[in-house]
Amino acid sequence: METQNQIKRTLTQPEAIEKINNILDTSDNINRTKLADKLCDHFNFFDP
Repeated sequence: METQNQIKRTLTQPEAIEKINNILDTSDNINRTKLADKLCDHFNFFDP
């Protein structure tokens, strides 16, 4: 459960919100899965 809280904490930071908005603005018809993949790559989130 701690890992999920760290992800939430990371994604609510102003820099992360800006990154998310940039991805959404520059990607045509991106779905949630592709958005999640890009965010996981960018923030180095992984499932051990």
